[in-house]
Amino acid sequence: MKQEQIFEAIVDIEENYIREAHAVQRMKPHFTWQKWASVAACACLVAVGGIVISNVLSSAGAQKCDTDVYGYTVSYAGFSDDQSIFGNALNSQLLQNEDIGHLPIFKMDTLEELEEFKATYESVFEMEKGYDNVRSFNGVLEQAQWDREIFYEEHSLLIVYVPTSSTSFRVNIESVDTTENSLTIYVEQKLYAEAVSDTMSGWFIAMKIEKKEVVNYTSLDAVFVENKS
Repeated sequence: MKQEQIFEAIVDIEENYIREAHAVQRMKPHFTWQKWASVAACACLVAVGGIVISNVLSSAGAQKCDTDVYGYTVSYAGFSDDQSIFGNALNSQLLQNEDIGHLPIFKMDTLEELEEFKATYESVFEMEKGYDNVRSFNGVLEQAQWDREIFYEEHSLLIVYVPTSSTSFRVNIESVDTTENSLTIYVEQKLYAEAVSDTMSGWFIAMKIEKKEVVNYTSLDAVFVENKS
C-alpha cells in the first residue's frame, strides 16, 4: 500500500487538507550536487523533494543560539542547475551525503571575497532581481550595509544557497548551533501561498558573524530541518 493510501486511511480528514499535507512534504529538497543537473531535467522534480528530512539533533555539547545574536537577511536567488554552487561550497563533501539535507555554505572575510562571489554567480543566479515581497541579493546587502569595507573590519558574512521545489515557499533560519570548533545553520521553509506552484526557485540567506568568533570554527555547515507547521 502506498504512503498516501496509508495516510488517508489512518487520518480521516477532508481531502483538501490531505492535498495540503502532501504539498508540504513535496517542498523538501533532497539533492546532492553531483545529481543536481540530472534531477533538474527530470519531469518529477517536485516529487523528488517529497522525502521527509529528519530534524537533525545537535552534536554533544552544542549550543543553540538566538538568531538575533547574528542577524541575517533572505533574498531571491532564482533556480539554476549549475553545479558549481555545490562543488565550491565549504561543505562540499557533506553535500554528497544523501541521508541529510545539507545546503551549500560560503564565508566572506573581505569585501573583495564578496565581490568575487557575486562576479562568479551573477550570470547563474539573480543578484539584482527580487521576487514578490523578497528583495534582491544586492538590495538586501546594500540595505544592511554589508557591502562596505568597514563591515569586514570586525565581521564575516556567511552565505547559504537554499533551493526550493516551488516559488510558493519561503525560507528562514530556524536556529544556529555551535560547538567549540563548529557552527551549523538550520534552515526551515514554509508554505507561503495557498496554491503550490511547480516552478523551481532558490534563495540566498546571508548571516553576519563576528570574526573573533568565526575564526575558531574549523567546520561550517547548513542543514534543512523538518518543517512542522
